[in-house]
Amino acid sequence: MLVGQYARNIERPAFYTLNPNRLQTSDYSYNMGNPYLKPTHINRFSATVVYNYRYTLTVGGSLHSNLIREFCKEDAADPDVSFITYENHDVENHWFVAANIPVQPVSWCNLTANFIGVRQDIRMTKESDFAHHYLAFANANLSFILPESITLEAQYNGASRLYSGNSEVASRHIFNLSARKKLANNRLLLTASVNNIFNRYNNFASHIEAYTTQSHFESGHLGRIFKVSLTWNFNSGQKVKKRTVERGSNSEINRLNNK
Repeated sequence: MLVGQYARNIERPAFYTLNPNRLQTSDYSYNMGNPYLKPTHINRFSATVVYNYRYTLTVGGSLHSNLIREFCKEDAADPDVSFITYENHDVENHWFVAANIPVQPVSWCNLTANFIGVRQDIRMTKESDFAHHYLAFANANLSFILPESITLEAQYNGASRLYSGNSEVASRHIFNLSARKKLANNRLLLTASVNNIFNRYNNFASHIEAYTTQSHFESGHLGRIFKVSLTWNFNSGQKVKKRTVERGSNSEINRLNNK
């Protein structure tokens, strides 16, 4: 099976990217919007090959005009202070290849893997040269169905270093584990899981002419998280009877004929 897609979109700036008021984030940095931003026009196209209704391979591209990106700059009044604002990139094109590979080597084991490779071509202004970056994304889900209604599941999500304006987002690799057990004739589901096993956080770098800033962000919902839950299925008993309303001439004729 071969599937083709094409779309042309326009994305207008969000309010916070337009707001020119200064938002202080620390003693040495702040954010400030740009009220002169232009909307982004995007041409998206792709072609997907589907084999055996399971495996897919997609190639395509997203061509952006005036793409809105974060940009780090030095404060004119204090060179020790930097700020994040938003600017339009003249051209930014993303060319990608994506593959979805589900595998079931045995009846009690399932593996689903997704891989995406991207070439990023960026021209910030009409006078500048193109900058080229290669990006990679992957996620995989491995599940084991064991006796006694027990299911084990392992997940991986990863992204290579990302580029936006004169800033970078460090690569990030996340691993999750979970176990599920059904009880009481499948009416109860007991789940135990740990997300972000290796406690990975977000790291950013911004390159300006005078220096490079490094930022490390930590928060409770991004770090290692342990969860235990017990779920009750209320739809396992006798179903509630529902009244039905007859509609149409055929249903009325059938009702009269049965009298």
